[in-house]
Amino acid sequence: MKPEHMSLVDEGDGKVRVEASFAAADVSSVFEVVRRILAYTNAVDSTSDEDIRTLLLEKLGQDEVESRCAEGVPAILVPWIVDALDFETILDPVVVDAPQPTQGVPYALAVEVTRKPRYALASYEPVRVQLPKSEVTDEEVEGYLRQIVLDHAAYAEVEEDRPVRPGDRVNVAITTLRGAELVEHLTSPSRSFDIGEGWFSPEFDENITDMRRGETKTFEFQALGLHSRNEHDTETLTCTVTVSSLAEFTPPELTDKWVASHVEGVGSVRELEEAIRARMAQERAKPDEEALLRPVAQELSRRLDMHISDALYEKVVNDLIFQISRQAEQRNLPLDDYLATQGMDREAFGTYLMDRAREAILEGFALDSYADHFGLELADADVDEVFLEMAGGRVAAASSLRKQYEQGGHMYEIREKARRLKANKHAAQRAVLTFG
Repeated sequence: MKPEHMSLVDEGDGKVRVEASFAAADVSSVFEVVRRILAYTNAVDSTSDEDIRTLLLEKLGQDEVESRCAEGVPAILVPWIVDALDFETILDPVVVDAPQPTQGVPYALAVEVTRKPRYALASYEPVRVQLPKSEVTDEEVEGYLRQIVLDHAAYAEVEEDRPVRPGDRVNVAITTLRGAELVEHLTSPSRSFDIGEGWFSPEFDENITDMRRGETKTFEFQALGLHSRNEHDTETLTCTVTVSSLAEFTPPELTDKWVASHVEGVGSVRELEEAIRARMAQERAKPDEEALLRPVAQELSRRLDMHISDALYEKVVNDLIFQISRQAEQRNLPLDDYLATQGMDREAFGTYLMDRAREAILEGFALDSYADHFGLELADADVDEVFLEMAGGRVAAASSLRKQYEQGGHMYEIREKARRLKANKHAAQRAVLTFG
């Protein structure tokens, strides 16, 4: 949906009066949306075969329905006006003239928007970001070494005469009966399995544990039948087992000779330890891009000198309150209880709102300036990236979110987020990192 016609009048101080008109078909579609919202909020069955308008009139009365439509139709059309502008705005658009809409008739209204001001940074040189120095500890190196050794461990046959233990790999001759009937898939002259790994039932493993090589044992155990429907649907089997051999999981001895023959590029345990330490240090010297975004945006904001209007400050504070209130609702917690989980009381929350609102405004405008300076243009993939982040990485949810924003005329909000994110990542790639 787009306005058929728009005319703009500059009113000074960044304010622009926008008069826009919409086609009759679009107006009718919006009326339908408003009525469905009214039906939902007033427990009217919108799936009924009866006309929704008729049902609403019966429940709310004509005056109430017309009043709600007079408010709802312009409210739904306003984002489409902002979305159609060829410049970015700040603050919420204000409806200054909205006559009574009529279904099936073209509709015109006027809104006041505020142009987003553009600023220049003091410098566009790469930012310097200091990250905490993280030493690689001896314990971390030892843990890495243990994992290398375990990765090369193998089962070795046990020569000594000892009982079977959990973790052993045993080879058995096994005969299994269901009553007098032979269970073929559990009968074999040679079957190997690991004790405790769930190859058979825990009860079966318990019976094999403590047997010795050459020993034969007959016992009953519960097992799932071939046609069992759940874990409780078991049958009693009689089993005769003879242990033929057993092996234990044996890691190699970590020696210079073993390292030289199994680890490419190093010839001793000492060299391997040094290589591990160097590799871990190198990986930590390249922090994840996501971890750099906020520090980079903060550094850019320090290069920006701008006045923050009371109206913009208030809007961002209210947006933050709304976001945090939604988070509390999602966890079914009153706001005060949710704040307590974040280590804040109301006073601390107020301080947080003031500080975070100022930071968010400065960081956002700094990223706008950076994007302008480097001529960063949006691609559709940049927009998709924002939706994917909003959806927590869930592709299907991201697609659904995009559809909601597209159908509601709010894509201008996402374009702003996407351009700022692109600028932030561009600056993060150029950042000079120091550790200390």
